[in-house]
Amino acid sequence: VKKGNEKTVVILIGWWMAKPHHLKKYVNIWHEKDISTLMFCPQDNIHFQFKTCARILLKNLKQFNKGNNNNNTNIIFHVF
Repeated sequence: VKKGNEKTVVILIGWWMAKPHHLKKYVNIWHEKDISTLMFCPQDNIHFQFKTCARILLKNLKQFNKGNNNNNTNIIFHVF
């Protein structure tokens, strides 16, 4: 979710099998500070690989920054 001036983005990575509503509290905390968030909750079965997780996360980050001419985006990883 984009907020504020988009110079900072927080990537929230939930625990295994967490649901988006579990992280909503933390999304709201960052949004109160006008900071954008990307959320990722690993949902796959036991064969889920970190490599796959990283690709999805990077794809979402690329989409978030698409059209953003500011190459100085700060990234904060908020990991559970």
